[in-house]
Amino acid sequence: MTPTKKYIRSEIQVVQVNSNLQQISKILRKNKTSGVPVTDGNMNLVGFISERDIIQFLAKGSLGGNLRDVTAEDIMQKKVLSVEEDTPLEYISKLFSEHPFRNIPVMRGKMVVGIINRKDVIGNLLSHYY
Repeated sequence: MTPTKKYIRSEIQVVQVNSNLQQISKILRKNKTSGVPVTDGNMNLVGFISERDIIQFLAKGSLGGNLRDVTAEDIMQKKVLSVEEDTPLEYISKLFSEHPFRNIPVMRGKMVVGIINRKDVIGNLLSHYY
């Protein structure tokens, strides 16, 4: 089995539940990522927000107010697929093949300790053949 820790990005950006849409968008653009974990004040995972979640929220047209008032809690997915830091890479690659996610939070208990992304997993798998 391939050691997963090598592929975990431990320097990750997270947003807080009360982060507004503008703050979230800046973090996504600045870090060139498609999604970020949503945490409480202790880095405990409470959700995940992706570009897709934002687009779907905006497409609903149910703002009823100012975009500045929209927070991560309004948009985030509350049921989050995550893995523990010792999860085998082969299992993670299976998760990526079964779900449309680009990033999966890596956990130590309830705390987010990193993120693993689809690109890194694909790169690892292809390196075995090329």
